Amino acid sequence: MKFRVKIALSTIIASVIFTLGVLVGIFVTDIQIKSIIEDIEVVKEKIISFEVSLNLMYDKPELLCQTNLLWVLSEDLDKIAAKLAQLDVTKSMFSDIEKIERTKDYYFSLELLHYSLVERMKEICGKKWHTILFFYGKGSESRNQGIYLTLLKQKYPEKIYVYSFKYDTYSTPVKLLKRFYEVYSAPTLVIDGIKHEGLLTLSELEKILNLGEK
Repeated sequence: MKFRVKIALSTIIASVIFTLGVLVGIFVTDIQIKSIIEDIEVVKEKIISFEVSLNLMYDKPELLCQTNLLWVLSEDLDKIAAKLAQLDVTKSMFSDIEKIERTKDYYFSLELLHYSLVERMKEICGKKWHTILFFYGKGSESRNQGIYLTLLKQKYPEKIYVYSFKYDTYSTPVKLLKRFYEVYSAPTLVIDGIKHEGLLTLSELEKILNLGEK
């Protein structure tokens, strides 16, 4: 009888610990998502504010050409991307995957808002900025491509703008972008409007962009 009681208690305790683990995991994920969405909202407000300023100064847009706000916002986007990557690491089988994917799609839309502003400012101000659209997957090539792109951006600050999109996302804007550039695999890069399929090293990226040693 005592042996059965011990088994029953052990089973109950194990069940409680498991349940608490699940609840803690869900709670932590929710906190992470809430923090990411708050960050996205802050950056979105800054981007919209910049766009409004640009539209108001339609006859003298060059007044905004000296600001480095777009680069600062790009770094803010990188910080949000790092949080999303950490969320992927810490999520469990009990996490709300749909909510995580919706958060990513929200972030992808924010990236595209920033990208459209960068393209406008390039035209208005004659900036020699380079934009790279990075469509990534789950394989090692995509991970390595992300590393090379990070190194490139660090090496050439305020010249390189990188926007990363999950290849199999449900985001409608990203799907339209993939269709427009005929992206059928990952990793794929669209560098200044030209598609490049497969992994590109740092030196190969520099050559395409005419950067590095002359």
